[in-house]
Amino acid sequence: MSPKVTLTITEGKLPGRQYTFDSRTTCIIGRSPECNIQLPDDPDHKTISRYHCLLDINPPNIRIRDFGSKNGTYVNEKKIGQRESHQTPEEAAKLQFPEYDLQQDDEIKLGKTVFAVNIQTDPQEINIPNYCPPTIDGNQELTQPPNFLETIKRWLGLAANGNNNLTVIRGYNIIKLLGKGGFGEVYLAQYNDSGKLIALKIMLPAIAANENAVQRFLRETENTKALQHPHVVQLIDYGFFEGIFFFTMEYCAGGNVADLMQQQGGKADSKNW
Repeated sequence: MSPKVTLTITEGKLPGRQYTFDSRTTCIIGRSPECNIQLPDDPDHKTISRYHCLLDINPPNIRIRDFGSKNGTYVNEKKIGQRESHQTPEEAAKLQFPEYDLQQDDEIKLGKTVFAVNIQTDPQEINIPNYCPPTIDGNQELTQPPNFLETIKRWLGLAANGNNNLTVIRGYNIIKLLGKGGFGEVYLAQYNDSGKLIALKIMLPAIAANENAVQRFLRETENTKALQHPHVVQLIDYGFFEGIFFFTMEYCAGGNVADLMQQQGGKADSKNW
């Protein structure tokens, strides 16, 4: 699947209308017939300028810049650009407003119209810095998936030497692989001092990580860590190192959900958990 960016109108007079981009392009949003995304030139959209904002799209990346609009462009309720009240559209067009990188689930607001940003990527095309071998034979394709076990072994060595970024997995020994999927692998590990078993999950970010995305993810994970319930697998700790997320979680020896459902006739009954 090739990466693509989709903008969906979620608020305003045109809910549900979508615009999808699967190749490099620049896109102007506004009321002018010359705009790539033309919004109606009517009283419901009068607060949107004829040339309101510019999108620079190179899937899965997307950036936005205000074009000196009269009423401003908002990203997640934060104003990112607007001309001064005394300036004309022609004067504002000569100004260079800052550009902003957009992320999955961001919202763009122009007047009463809100666009939701959806970014789809091919997991095979994710770039993990400092992880893949630095050089490969130019006549061969790199077809082997990431070797997480070798990564973990190297991390354990770094943790033993006092690397503060790997505190989460310090003192553990890897026992075996429990399962794998398109975005990572889960290993059974044992704490050397107490013998306690935990599940160690190595997961690639769905989008090439940037600092803002990582910080938002870690805040949400911290909230999940605080959740305590008998029927919720406890998140013990987590970290982010060399472009890869990793977690330590409570280990449940009862097998996977698919096997449990099969034992119960094809459905999950919480009474038997």
